[in-house]
Amino acid sequence: MAAPAVDPMGDGRASRVDEADLDRRLREIARGLAASDHETWIDKLETKLLGVLMANQTLRVGVFRLVEAYPALRLPERTLDRIVEELGGPESPAIVRALVNLATKIPGGAWLARRISSLGISLTAKRFIAGRDADDALSVLGDLWDEGTGVIVDALGEKTVTSEESDVYADRVLDLVERLGTESRTWSHQPRQERDHHGEVPRVSVAIKPTALSPKFKPMTRRRGIDDVARRLRPILEAAAAHDVFVWFDMEQYEVKDMTHELFRTLADEVPQADVGIVLQAYLRDSYDDLQALLDWAEGRENPIGIRLVKGAYWDHETVVARANDWPVPVFQQKWASDANYDRCAVLMNEHAHAIRPAFASHNLRSIAHAVAHAELLGLPSEAVEVEVLHGMAGTLPKALGAAGIRTRVYVPIGELVPGMSYLVRRLLENTSNESFLRQQDVGGADLQPICESFQQPDRIAQRLTVGIAIRPAHYVAEREPVQQPQHQP
Repeated sequence: MAAPAVDPMGDGRASRVDEADLDRRLREIARGLAASDHETWIDKLETKLLGVLMANQTLRVGVFRLVEAYPALRLPERTLDRIVEELGGPESPAIVRALVNLATKIPGGAWLARRISSLGISLTAKRFIAGRDADDALSVLGDLWDEGTGVIVDALGEKTVTSEESDVYADRVLDLVERLGTESRTWSHQPRQERDHHGEVPRVSVAIKPTALSPKFKPMTRRRGIDDVARRLRPILEAAAAHDVFVWFDMEQYEVKDMTHELFRTLADEVPQADVGIVLQAYLRDSYDDLQALLDWAEGRENPIGIRLVKGAYWDHETVVARANDWPVPVFQQKWASDANYDRCAVLMNEHAHAIRPAFASHNLRSIAHAVAHAELLGLPSEAVEVEVLHGMAGTLPKALGAAGIRTRVYVPIGELVPGMSYLVRRLLENTSNESFLRQQDVGGADLQPICESFQQPDRIAQRLTVGIAIRPAHYVAEREPVQQPQHQP
């Protein structure tokens, strides 16, 4: 069955996608990516350690609490006390209890516990955070570029509580734009990374979080918050335009979603020469409507906007807050619904590629393959689609994507450990979640059957998303858990 004909490039040439061809092609792409991606021995060791961590819920929660509290534990004795509290209980594995007990009895045990925990957290942070600042991260960014992979650099920080903190964050981002804009001019020529279907693409991108640019950016002070962020963000966008840097507006908690959309449209119109994009979270029930509204607004703009589609990284927060206040939960409560909505949004983005720069952020082979296959069958040029992954979580997937001729960027956070702690905890949650792609299957040894094969469940045809769109069972992985943990966010 073929979908209605559309004109994705806006050139008067209509095309349509046959569902059988889409299903066949996405399987081919997913298998090709899996065959090209191989785990290193470090990846295998980490997978085994994460498996141990995930197998014991008490240990998992205790480690996360310890990591989150670590910046405040400045004395060895306080660190050991917290380790005993979080990991020394009867439900922890016997070997962990024995080591914790030993640390409390031997001379220098507190100092040793502090050193070991510090080393472990620092090594983990380095896996996901490329450096303290732009200078510290330049070697990582340059290496990625030389491998044919673009970068989106995120200055870690969110939800500042004072205007002074917001000023500091804005200064960091401005310095980042100027530093990376200058440095990227010296990088080698990478044709695939420097052009898309609209023309030239900036070599480097930065990501900003509106909540870090004003303590007033919240619903109760909506107007003042938007104006306060805009005041700090205008010079950044003007500098980005001057230094040929793309700026992404990251999406955060649901309570500031509509504010972020308003901020984005306002500044995109005020600084039209800037290359800008916004993130859309597919786990939100109203994300498809938000996408349609964005596309209507973007139609006819001289400088096309970017739209990055992600699954979403605040699932637990949104669910807990909504239930605690007896509000409707804004996120889908089942994984298949988020996956289905991601695909629906991907289709709509491809169909409007003449007005936007589509970017698909995921580590899930099926989601990536679906977006790429649909664009291909729709007749879009290969450079029209960009795939984005997270630094430290994608393994060799960026190389596999590059080998397949797919334009790829890596989302690379930089910053100090304390402002980056919430980001680090989210990444650890994703890596140890039962629903995480990295936990369900490693790309290098993935069993693609549950990813790509059809499911003979006629009753699934009758199931619908909240927004009223039917789900075709051949395209979605069967539900394994009653609740979903988030997968990702550039």
